[in-house]
This record gives sequence, C-alpha cells and structure tokens, in this order.
Amino acid sequence: QGMFMLPGMRALPNLVIGSPKDEQELRDLVVTALAHPGPMSLLYPRDAGENLEDRQGSALEIGRGEVLRSGSDVLMVGFGPIVQRLVWAADELAADGAAATVINARWAKPMDEALIAEHAAGKRLVVTAEESAAMGGFGDGVLDALNRAGIHVPLQKVALAEGFVHHGAVDDLRAQQRIDGPGILAQVREALGLPAKGRRSRVTAA
Repeated sequence: QGMFMLPGMRALPNLVIGSPKDEQELRDLVVTALAHPGPMSLLYPRDAGENLEDRQGSALEIGRGEVLRSGSDVLMVGFGPIVQRLVWAADELAADGAAATVINARWAKPMDEALIAEHAAGKRLVVTAEESAAMGGFGDGVLDALNRAGIHVPLQKVALAEGFVHHGAVDDLRAQQRIDGPGILAQVREALGLPAKGRRSRVTAA
C-alpha cells in the first residue's frame, strides 16, 4: 500500500521527496525533477485537482516551503494536497479565535527546517498533516527538525493510523481516518482543548 512509501523512502540516501499541494505545483515539481541531477520521488494523489487553470511549470528551489497564511496560535504544516484541507481548517479555527499559520512544506526531504522552526516558536500547537503512515513519516521529520532547533511545542500528527487501510471510496476512507477537512479540524480542536462541534460536510474540505 502507498501509505508506507514515505516512511521507507525517507531513509534512502540522496533521495529528494516532494509532493504538490495542487495541479499547478505538480507541473512545477515535474520541471524541477527533470532539471535535478539526482534521484527524486514525487508523491501525488488520484484526486481530480483544484480546477486551476493550466500554466507552464517552472523549477522550484528544492527544500524550500511556503507560508500560505499567518497566525499566532497554531502552526499547521502539510505535505501534499492535504495542505488544502489545512487552509480550510485554519479558516474554521479563526471563528473560534484561534489564528493559524499554514505552511505548504512541498518537500519531505530535504525539509525546510528553518522555515518550520521559525514559525513553530511560540505557538500553542504544531500540527503536521500527511496522507501516509504516521510512524516514520513527514510528521516525525518535523518533530526531529524541531528537536534539532531546540523548539519544544506540543505536536499533533495528522496521518494514517497504524494498520492497513481497507479499499473504498477515497472520501469515505479519509473520513474514517479523520484526515478529511472536518476530521483534521476535530483533531486540532481536541489538541487545543476547544469544545467539540458537530461535524459539517463540505466538498472543499474533502
């Protein structure tokens, strides 16, 4: 199952690992991979995309993430298209008075450790999000980076639970694993000690 690929690949020497937040960034990563002299692995889902307009891809700096929004309470760092759900969850948290910074990591290896550490400092909570196994995955990489930087903030890993994921509709499986938009929001609210709210369905949060 693909859920185990990222933990295994992170251990391989000299392998660059990237994942796009949307179809436009996928074009950029393909151009980046073609220009890169070494091995690179690009992870992407079977989703339809974000219905963004076509454009030519351009090479990105390997190991450099981007800040999508800023907030003083929570840091959310995502790897891959799950970043879109983090942005949605951050909007929902804002209604509770919890302001979140959202980072699109782009790269699991090498990771933009400086950017993540800079925005993790002083936060109430750091949330990592990925669509892969939690053990040894992207969240563990962020935790290692924060430890190296001497930043000790509570960290919530949003990832697939230990075990095998059954076959089924992708949206249903994400809901079962609590990695869809409402599931992520619920996990963050629990970690912050906020009161639970009813689960709302929304297409853009899937």
